[in-house]
Amino acid sequence: MPRKYSLGKRAAQLQHTRDRIVAAAMDLYREQGIRLTSAHDVARRADVATATVLNHFSTTDKLVEAALARVLDELQLPTGTIFSEAESPRERVMRLVPAMFAFYDRSDAWLEMYQREIGIVPALQDAEARVRQAVQALYTEALGPLLSHGHLGQTVFGLTSPVTLGAMRSTGLTLDGASAIITKILAGMVDEALNEIGKK
Repeated sequence: MPRKYSLGKRAAQLQHTRDRIVAAAMDLYREQGIRLTSAHDVARRADVATATVLNHFSTTDKLVEAALARVLDELQLPTGTIFSEAESPRERVMRLVPAMFAFYDRSDAWLEMYQREIGIVPALQDAEARVRQAVQALYTEALGPLLSHGHLGQTVFGLTSPVTLGAMRSTGLTLDGASAIITKILAGMVDEALNEIGKK
C-alpha cells in the first residue's frame, strides 16, 4: 500500500513539473516568440534544470506542440454546443458571431507572435490548420447548404474574421457593439438567402 501511494505521489509531482514547464513556455512564447525561446530560457522561468525540461520534452518541437495545445485549450475555440436549441440558420448565425468574436478577442495576446512566426514555425502551421478545420466545421454546422449560396459563405467568413473585429475595435466599438452590428448584417443576409431559395 505505501508503494502505491509513493508511485501516485511521484506521478503527481511529474505532472506538476510538466505543467510548470508548459506554462513557462507559454509565457515566453507570448512575450518574445517561439524562435527566440530556448530550453534554457524555459527552465529558468519554470525554476527547473534544463535537463528536466529535456527529460519531459525530448525536442523543442514537442514542447512547442504541448504549449500550443494548451493555448488552444485555454482560448476555448467555440464548438457546435453554441447552437444548442438554435433551430434555424438565422438563430445559429446570431450565436456564431458573438462566439467567434469573443474567441478572437481572447486570442489577441497571441496574435502578434502568430503573425510574425506562422511562416517559419511548423507547429504553428499545424495548429492553424487544426483551427481552420474546426472553424470550417462550425460554420458548416451553422449554415449548412446556405454556406455555398451565392457569396454568403465568403461574406460570413470575412465579416467574422479577426481582421474585421480588429478594424471595428480600432474605431472605438466595444466587443459587444461590433458583434451586434455584424450579427444584424449577417442575420439579414441569411433571411434574404432563405427567401431567394424559397422563391425557386
